[in-house]
Amino acid sequence: MDYQRDCLEPARRLRQAIRNSLYYLDDEFRQLGREIYVEVK
Repeated sequence: MDYQRDCLEPARRLRQAIRNSLYYLDDEFRQLGREIYVEVK
């Protein structure tokens, strides 16, 4: 099992979809930027 491919990437895609919606709906989220970043350590 590849943890990043099987767990982190699907979670990041779902969070990105929510962030995109909020970005267009709320000015507060536009200040934060549209893209989210994931760092694996």
